[in-house]
Amino acid sequence: MKHNLNLITDLPKLEQVEIDGVRHYTADDGSIKTPYPSVTTVLSADKSKAEGIRKWRERVGEEEANKVSHMATQRGTAVHQIMEDYILQQEPKTKPMPIHLATAIGLKQWVDIYIDNVRLVEGQLFSHELR
Repeated sequence: MKHNLNLITDLPKLEQVEIDGVRHYTADDGSIKTPYPSVTTVLSADKSKAEGIRKWRERVGEEEANKVSHMATQRGTAVHQIMEDYILQQEPKTKPMPIHLATAIGLKQWVDIYIDNVRLVEGQLFSHELR
C-alpha cells in the first residue's frame, strides 16, 4: 500500500549533550532551554525491567543470554529496516531473511490500517507540552 509521504523537513536540529553521564538533547535553534533526557534514558529508569533481565541472565547463563540478545538485536534491526523501507516506499537495500520478512509482513497489515500520512521517519522530536 502506498502511504502519503508528507515529510517534515524544517525541524530544529537536536544536539546530544551529556549531563552527569546521562544523554540529553538540546536544540540548535535555542528552543530548548533545559535539555531533555533521551528516550533510552527515560526507559532505562524502570529498575524492575533491569532486575528482570538480570534474573533471566542469571537463570540461562551469560553465554546463552548473550546469544539470545544478539539474535534479538539482529532481528529487531532487520525488521526495523524492512518496515522503514516499506513506509518510505523504497526498495529493500538487501534481501531479507525469511524469518525477518515473516515478522515484517505481520506488521505491514497494521501499518496499512493505521498509518496513512507519514510526516517523519527516523527523525528527532521533542514536545514542550508533553515534557
